[in-house]
Amino acid sequence: AETQMNDQMKNALLAYNQRLSAMLSRAWSKPSGLSGVNLYVEVIFYVAPNGRISNIRLNPSSGNRAFDQSVLAAFQKVGSAGATPTGDGHTFTKRFRMTD
Repeated sequence: AETQMNDQMKNALLAYNQRLSAMLSRAWSKPSGLSGVNLYVEVIFYVAPNGRISNIRLNPSSGNRAFDQSVLAAFQKVGSAGATPTGDGHTFTKRFRMTD
């Protein structure tokens, strides 16, 4: 059963998610052929207690293969985000936008 999170844990998890999000953004190489195209994709993924990222799924796919592949490649590059602050595994969602 998932432990009831107190505010301190919630804040730590929020900070962790922001750091992870920044790592993924840095690792992401936007496909140059798509600049200015209004594509986005939402990714749902699981982070194990040790920080390993797995179970990456596009929800839904952007419909553009090059774009989707570039997003998945960022996850491959990051691989791990460091141990989670709670000692539990967590599911996160991140949105990638071509026009940001």
